[in-house]
Amino acid sequence: MANLKLEHIYKVYPNGTKAVNDISLDIINGEFIVFVGPSGCGKSTTLRMIAGLEDITAGELYIDNQIVNDVEPKDRDIAMVFQNYALYPHMTVYENMAFGLQLRHVPADEIQEKVLWAANILGITDYLDRKPKAMSGGQRQRVALGRSILRDPKVMLLDEPLSNLDAKLRTQMRTEIAKLHQKLKTTFIYVTHDQIEAMTLGDRVVVMKGGRIQQVDTPKNLYNHPANKFVAGFIGTPQMNFFAVTLLKEDQTVKVSIPKANKVLAVDYNQLIKVLPEYFDGKHNIAMGVRCENISLSDETDESALKLKISHFEELGSECLIYGSLDLENEDISANNDGNIIIKVKDVGKLHPGDIVYAKINMAKTYFFDSKTEDTIVPRIPDFNSITASIKNNFINILGNEVLLPPVLKTDDIDGCELRIPTDSLSIAEKGLKATVVESEKISKRFLIHLLAQDRIFFCLSDKPYEANTEVHVALDFTRLTLLKDGVNIFEPLNSLDSFDGIFYNYPTVISKVNDPEFVSFRQDKIDSAKQFIDAKILLENQEYEKNRLAVQDLSEEEKQKNLEKLNQTIKVNQEKIAEIKKESKTLLAQYKAEFKKAKADAKKANDDLFHDKKEKEKAEFQSFKANNTDPDSLKRRSDEYHMFLDNFTSDKENTFNRALGKITMDFESRISAQSGKARREITLIKKENAENKANYKKAINPLQQITKAHEENMRILNADRKNAMERAGLVFFFNISGNYYSMASDIISNKLIQGLGTRVFTKDFRIDMPHDAYKLSDKSNALVCKIEDNLDYGNLIYTKLSFLENNEKKYFYLANTSHMEIGKEVRIEFDISRSQITEKGMNIRLY
Repeated sequence: MANLKLEHIYKVYPNGTKAVNDISLDIINGEFIVFVGPSGCGKSTTLRMIAGLEDITAGELYIDNQIVNDVEPKDRDIAMVFQNYALYPHMTVYENMAFGLQLRHVPADEIQEKVLWAANILGITDYLDRKPKAMSGGQRQRVALGRSILRDPKVMLLDEPLSNLDAKLRTQMRTEIAKLHQKLKTTFIYVTHDQIEAMTLGDRVVVMKGGRIQQVDTPKNLYNHPANKFVAGFIGTPQMNFFAVTLLKEDQTVKVSIPKANKVLAVDYNQLIKVLPEYFDGKHNIAMGVRCENISLSDETDESALKLKISHFEELGSECLIYGSLDLENEDISANNDGNIIIKVKDVGKLHPGDIVYAKINMAKTYFFDSKTEDTIVPRIPDFNSITASIKNNFINILGNEVLLPPVLKTDDIDGCELRIPTDSLSIAEKGLKATVVESEKISKRFLIHLLAQDRIFFCLSDKPYEANTEVHVALDFTRLTLLKDGVNIFEPLNSLDSFDGIFYNYPTVISKVNDPEFVSFRQDKIDSAKQFIDAKILLENQEYEKNRLAVQDLSEEEKQKNLEKLNQTIKVNQEKIAEIKKESKTLLAQYKAEFKKAKADAKKANDDLFHDKKEKEKAEFQSFKANNTDPDSLKRRSDEYHMFLDNFTSDKENTFNRALGKITMDFESRISAQSGKARREITLIKKENAENKANYKKAINPLQQITKAHEENMRILNADRKNAMERAGLVFFFNISGNYYSMASDIISNKLIQGLGTRVFTKDFRIDMPHDAYKLSDKSNALVCKIEDNLDYGNLIYTKLSFLENNEKKYFYLANTSHMEIGKEVRIEFDISRSQITEKGMNIRLY
């Protein structure tokens, strides 16, 4: 088992196509992860990058906290099951399953034990001596699974393994794979385009589209809390209903207008409290989603019911789907027509296609998406709370609380403004806004606390739950607040990151620009350390070789002769065993052939007797009918039947015999195959033992040659490692901001640049995003010279606004500080680039 971590993974092809775009994902030990999405979304490409079958353009892949970008597929301890099984057609099931173990030089007796164990788990013990062509699709898929689990891998990768099977077999194999995961407790990563497979198999499901992850969550959360319209429509059968609507908030009521139905529904605002406030203006185009089970049939007396025309039904046994349209004149039932509606009912009763009926939507079970971006406008964790506020004498009144604004936010008195407070900027504290806990909603590892103040619900995040009806205080982070009046910003939040344009250089380039002995010494120290580390390994290897060489003594001729005689005796005994196995197998095969011959003869006799009796019986019945009936028409019909029996008699007799013979032949061939396979495996074990004995004899009579050969190979590898390590250590990277400030990048950043962009890094432009606490004052001559422009006093923290010139243009950033600084003064600033986010601007690839 293993943990996996994908960190900003990209796959960009030479023509510029981004097959996989900035995928980050943590997979825990033993988890069953399913990648699902339409064709071309990048799910199989991601799987192949994990397997090492595709190069990673940028980003890091970790297995058990070890980066494996450059590790060969065979060394990643991963097994993969392909869509087309990839079995060797000329090999038996046993040989297919054993092949990987043989390549790893596993002892033959251990191979046999492992193969039988896997075959027993998968229920294919009886098929070990068959070839793939003699097996069904499900059986072949079991063989492919068996071959993979025999490696005892850390991670099992399955690339659409059931797509070639029929519906019934897919259902059966889904169960088998789920049971296999429970038995092995191994990390499984499964790729499919079938959302039913994803929902039934995955602990978590990764929904992909266009090379990007749309959402990662449990199947239940994907169904109940889709992040966007694509996920909402893709997950769930039948697809979610979507209607074009607008939302208009009036006091504590929201009017949901559905133009296709010519209907306006009034909904209590608290049911839609998480909807982003800007969408309540009645102007935004919104897609409202509702699942078919949350729509029920009603009647025309219900004012909130929608009128629709039935198109057709889908009977599903215990339930039925009603397909209809809100546009009574439109016959278009295509999936992209937002007037269509699907309703799930137990029974359609006396309804018929073409009938006009009424349907009621459960508004508490609806979803809303922006029609342009398709993102949800009802996030599970709201981005911010929108609260009506007023300001007087620099005190802001919100939810019945008066709070003093910090100096930087000082503003004129104002009424009826909107204060936007990010949800993650609120925290429960010892003092602050007074509120009452309504509920604690667990989302992942955190809790969304629903709070009530002055009949207004708002939200904050917490690491622990709080009892309902608990009185609490909520603290504000003033740096995150936005105040609006009639759509105009009165004050805005301070950006959490400052953005800089930068370029990275390696040592040979930057040394001509920055003559700093510290840089020179640092690089040389890294090269020397890398060399010394490998040299220590070489020293140990030489010492071990010398120790082994001195310990080795050549055997005397007498000892060599004894070893040779012992070897020959063992080989002779084994050859006798092989002869005995062949003799026994030949006897059994002859016995099976004799039994087969007798069984065929018995079957032929039994068939002849059966049809002889049938012929005589039919003849007697016909003669009796003729003797007792005088009606010409009846006699003619009976005569025709009798002659038809005679015409078909020979072919019926032959077909019946062939069916019986087929069963006998299949049983015979199975016995022959099983016995031949058993003998072949036993002989293979003995031959392998002979080969091992011969190899051991060669080592025994000339041990120094074996030791020297292994030592020379180890030295070759270590010398190559030393050269590569020194070259890599010399690639020290420096970043440049504003053309006159250089600083060293950390080893981690340097490695990510090399991994992601290789030597092309020197021709790329980067965006470097830095948090405000990633700077410090410096007295170094190469630090960035800046001018103090202002002090932003937020009460408990001050942000000093700094500027520097870049191409004769002022660039600004903010230093987190604890005291005011003299405006207009020049200071020098150092950057802690390890705290930054680094993005290559050309292809918009996040590297760090």
